[in-house]
Amino acid sequence: MTVSSDGSNLQEVQLEELLKEISSLELLGKAGFGGAISMVTSDSREVLPGSLFVAIKGYATDGGRFIRSAVERGAAAVICEEFPSDPALPCLYIKVADARKALAEAARIFYGKASDQLLIIGVTGTNGKTTTAKLITAMLNANGISAGYIGTNMCRIGELEIPLDRTTPEAHGLHALFRQMLEAGCKAAVMEVSSHALVLQRVYGIRFHAALFTNLTQEHLDFHETMHDYAEAKQQLFDQLSPDGFAVLNIDDPYAEQMAARVADDKIYCCTMQRGLQPALSCSRLFAADLLQGTLASSTIVLHFPDESVEMQVKLPGNFNVMNVLEAAAIGTGMALSAKEICNALSAVSTVEGRMERVGESRQGWMAFVDYAHTPDALFKALDALHGLKEDASRLIVVFGCGGNRDKEKRSEMGRIASEIADEVIITSDNPRDEDPEEILDAIERGITGVHYLRISDRAEAIRRAVLMLKAGDLLLVAGKGHEKYQEIAGHKYFFSDQAIIKTAMQENVSGYPEKERVQLNRKGVLTIDDFRKVGEVVEAGRGHGDSLPPSQPPQEMVSPVVVIDSREVRGGELFIALKGENADGHCFIGTVFEKGASWAMVSRQWYEEQGSVDPPPGKGFIVTDDTVAGLQQLATIYRHQFSIPVLAIGGSNGKTTTKEMVASVLGTGFRVHMSEGNRNNHLGVPLTLLQLRGDTDIAVVEMGINHPGEMVLLAAIGSPTHALLTNIGHEHLEFLVDLDGVEAAEIPLFDYLRQSGGIAFVNMDDPRISAAASGMAGSVPYGMATRSEHSCWARDISVNSAGALSFLLCSIAGSEPVTLNFTGKHNVMNAIAAATVGHYFGLSLCQIREGLERLTPAPGWKRLEVLDACGVRILNDTYNANSDSMRKAIDALCDLPGAGKRVAVLGDMLELGLAGEVEHQAIGNYLQQSSVDLLFTFGESARLFGRAVPERYRGHFESREALLEALRTVLQEGDIVLFKGSRGMKLEQVVDALINAKTITGRE
Repeated sequence: MTVSSDGSNLQEVQLEELLKEISSLELLGKAGFGGAISMVTSDSREVLPGSLFVAIKGYATDGGRFIRSAVERGAAAVICEEFPSDPALPCLYIKVADARKALAEAARIFYGKASDQLLIIGVTGTNGKTTTAKLITAMLNANGISAGYIGTNMCRIGELEIPLDRTTPEAHGLHALFRQMLEAGCKAAVMEVSSHALVLQRVYGIRFHAALFTNLTQEHLDFHETMHDYAEAKQQLFDQLSPDGFAVLNIDDPYAEQMAARVADDKIYCCTMQRGLQPALSCSRLFAADLLQGTLASSTIVLHFPDESVEMQVKLPGNFNVMNVLEAAAIGTGMALSAKEICNALSAVSTVEGRMERVGESRQGWMAFVDYAHTPDALFKALDALHGLKEDASRLIVVFGCGGNRDKEKRSEMGRIASEIADEVIITSDNPRDEDPEEILDAIERGITGVHYLRISDRAEAIRRAVLMLKAGDLLLVAGKGHEKYQEIAGHKYFFSDQAIIKTAMQENVSGYPEKERVQLNRKGVLTIDDFRKVGEVVEAGRGHGDSLPPSQPPQEMVSPVVVIDSREVRGGELFIALKGENADGHCFIGTVFEKGASWAMVSRQWYEEQGSVDPPPGKGFIVTDDTVAGLQQLATIYRHQFSIPVLAIGGSNGKTTTKEMVASVLGTGFRVHMSEGNRNNHLGVPLTLLQLRGDTDIAVVEMGINHPGEMVLLAAIGSPTHALLTNIGHEHLEFLVDLDGVEAAEIPLFDYLRQSGGIAFVNMDDPRISAAASGMAGSVPYGMATRSEHSCWARDISVNSAGALSFLLCSIAGSEPVTLNFTGKHNVMNAIAAATVGHYFGLSLCQIREGLERLTPAPGWKRLEVLDACGVRILNDTYNANSDSMRKAIDALCDLPGAGKRVAVLGDMLELGLAGEVEHQAIGNYLQQSSVDLLFTFGESARLFGRAVPERYRGHFESREALLEALRTVLQEGDIVLFKGSRGMKLEQVVDALINAKTITGRE
């Protein structure tokens, strides 16, 4: 049995093998597809021909309702607790007493009994599961026992991270992960085992080499109803110990005795922080710990093993983390590691994400922490730890909420705990889910006693307000969401990161500043006269020489400012930037723009002095700078820093604009997005794009294009991106960049900026130069056709229909969605998966991503493989621009389009290639030689080189567009497909327009 990199099985299992292991009551019918099973699933939407569908009864719906749908989709067999009244055939129906157990049995067999070949360590309890499980995983890997991890929202196998939608996956997903671990060389699997998973039989049939109990406190009573039921569920884990397995118990918790009730005494390892007290349990091995010294960054402890004691430092604050370390050490002992090996490994583990994670320390001397604490006990322990470590005169501030559709009894209790320990409390939303956030806050509020508190339902605003409250020595705890990168509201998940909100709010904390300056730093979407003064000298009518305030002055601030560089765009109230270009000087239009209603004009000092340093007209103002281009860029930089939002920069050699459009469309399904218009991507376009940001923008998508060395450094400095994506490194602008090394050196500074700023790079792993340049980046999200990671998307089953539209199956580790793009050219699938990966990272579902991709339609005049019709002849208009890489992709697109007619290529020069021009044009000729292009026409001096490689298909070189048009008319017939491709300077779109507008092409009316 093997599993492919996308999780699909490459081998089949015969149904009779599964039937030997499944406790069936009765069979009905006959298996389809020859009895070969190619998938096991409990989701009818995942069924493919040859699948085994297991109809389990859920709490929201009964899988029996979807049996017919599963059979219609090709299920070869169905496991169910009741036969359907009208069974669809051909299919074998297998009746069982417990479908959930049968699912676990079938999955275990289907995936080759991988779980039997791994040492599986299960960690259960209310709090501390994730930290303890990750400590154990790190300890084992550091000592040569290769271990995978399965837990809260994520599975990790080596460097591969796989997102999960629950702590413990359904049985078929769980055993698939075990199989992947085994094939990756893992010897052990460390997994968090939730009480839900135990009750719902997700881990049925697994024999655990070790079972660990952390603690049991109030949680999940919406599911278990009573603490007794909750404890009974946890106890099931210890019933599944293998014959040579062992149990690790936190005996400081009163429920430890119940966990041990059915475990043999010689298998019980006890952990305590109350050394000296006689354990109530009979322990075969006793482990204890003493906390010698604790700081906000680490703890110095002594671990007492059964045979020796070791003093060590762990990079985890808080008493509760000492117990987590102790429990991991007990597991290590049971895995035959020495005390030295255990302590060396555990001391190297830094903070676990979202578990008492220190997000930042400000220059003002305060600190902020993020913790997943979402139960009364966890919140108490986190607050108690920080309270004990803070300075006496400082404050402890907490921001927290409670999740919707979960245990309601804990809400007031958490309010009480927060108000009794913290100095300042802000209650806010967590994941409201389907509940009214205000009703959740009402319940929390009922438990608050005495302390000053604020109620702010908007979580981002609550965190921001808390950060702005901080002063030297203060501590902030943001509790409840921890590692989560989403917020679930009314059935939708939106990207949300406590850490990101804290980091951006840290830039706004100006404690100790006057209120006026504080307000200035916290505003957004406004340009003021003070901003103008940072750029240049401000001159208003009658005030340029110290006169009194005139009766009419320009606006002192511009809310949602409109900044233009074209006098024709002035409508009233704008800031006009006077730029001196090759063909026109904006200073010549100063009078015109003021007459049309512009309020301000940025002018050069040279022009201003040449005019005699005159004042502007009444109600108008000048911003006088040495260089208006630099002034525009500086103003945009000032304005951009008002916005604490993700700014995604998109660069690369080819596909920037298409990728930008796709990314913006995808993100637009869940956010308010601002993006670069058209091709505004250079040293002027980027600042103009940033100056169009508005106060309600959630995410900005900014295209950054370069053609000279050093330009990306400038654009990154102006835009200060928090995220970036480089599409590829190709043969662009070689006139100035010389070769691919030069292109790489010019593009990669975008990633270098993120290295320094701590941003996130979306890395095209299919481009060797980009993947190599991004190697070692802490903040990177890989994607590619063969890349499988937490957020990456990929495509399979790619096809092109007769209209040129691309269809494919968009995949992620979480599932798949069929997508049809309104674009042609298979290279656009790569652009689409880049956009999909961005969307997935920002928390959008595959359904939302599909919606965003499919609703995007190329605008009229797109000129990038635009599919047009001219009297029955299909035209691929790709006349926007050209380099050798995009030329190859256009030729591929022409050849991929289905159709019975001729494939005709009309190719023009590729400009801006410099000394590489001749070599690159010859290379395209060679590429044509290997293609299925039937006829070739060329236009432009260098394009002649294309024809030399394919003389038998070459129909001539043309000096005029009129002659080219006439030649085409003599050979084109209905059903033919014609590609027009060349650099912008070739103006081949004029020939396209002539064909489109012609009444006939082939001489027929």
